[in-house]
Amino acid sequence: LTLWALLAISDVLAEMPGGFLATLATYSALIGTGLLAVFFAVDGYGMKAASELWLSAPPSETTAALYAALLMSKLGIASGSIYFFWYLGLMPLLYGAAMIQSGVFPRWISIVAILGGVLGVLAGAGFYLFGYGIVSLFGFIGSQVIISLWILAAGIVLYRRTVALT
Repeated sequence: LTLWALLAISDVLAEMPGGFLATLATYSALIGTGLLAVFFAVDGYGMKAASELWLSAPPSETTAALYAALLMSKLGIASGSIYFFWYLGLMPLLYGAAMIQSGVFPRWISIVAILGGVLGVLAGAGFYLFGYGIVSLFGFIGSQVIISLWILAAGIVLYRRTVALT
């Protein structure tokens, strides 16, 4: 649903001044959604499988199983960092800049997108540099909440704009 909302926002912005930024934001949304799927697969399925392998390994193989679980953990951090940076950071920054140039959306919605994007970049950098930590986790949660509220607000603006045109 989020991707469809972003594509609807992109359709409106593509026809306005700064449309090239909307095009870049659209590509960022599509790539970010793919990265999200990879992150969920690694962090959800891969980590569960690796931990079960380690827990059920015979004593002679526990070291190898532990290294496999550690590798999966590192892949989770890496894929999460890329997703946070790309989808929660770069994408809302591009949408925010496109919204400012278009003049269709209120300025405060653009600023919310940019703030969410900055927090997303910081969350991605935090996970990459420091791994799972409380600061990185709150950065992720904060950026996700801000971006979700921003998409909802932008959808309301688009809905009101459509109703006003009819």
